[in-house]
Amino acid sequence: MISTLDAFLYGYKPAFLINPEYSSLYDKSNLEKLDSYPTLPVQVYDMDQHLYFQTEELKEHFKTSTHDADPNSPKFHYKLGLALGFPPKACKFYSATFDEDKSDNPERVSIHFCGISFVSHITDIKDNIQWMWDNIQIPSQYIEKTRVCYDFQFDTYNTHQLDQVHSHLESALEIQRT
Repeated sequence: MISTLDAFLYGYKPAFLINPEYSSLYDKSNLEKLDSYPTLPVQVYDMDQHLYFQTEELKEHFKTSTHDADPNSPKFHYKLGLALGFPPKACKFYSATFDEDKSDNPERVSIHFCGISFVSHITDIKDNIQWMWDNIQIPSQYIEKTRVCYDFQFDTYNTHQLDQVHSHLESALEIQRT
């Protein structure tokens, strides 16, 4: 499985966020490569972190779009999600539920796509996965199946199984509601 750092270093993830306290989770030689990328210090969840960008332009765009946003605000997290390469609908869902207990939402699913991981509302899964497939240009050697985690269970899907993803999770949600 491709890591978030690998996705960034391979060039298709537009930004990478890291808390220096957790840098031991990554390969040291890969972390050293980050020194050549534009970076910003950011506060996320009241922790000092580093946000690396593929280009100086992406960095400046993020700075401009968040200059008046409190780092603990839904607006900031919406913009951060976009900068990290997440689908707009997923960013909207995350920012709309920002102040809620994340573990208590049965309609929240995790999606893992070639090193890019984000959350989605269950009804937006199909749109969000399709957005990733349409908008994130991944070199063929790095393409993996898309993993969806719902209720602590992972399933993997190929691109031709998009309708199956949605119907499978909708069925799981109906079972949980009864």
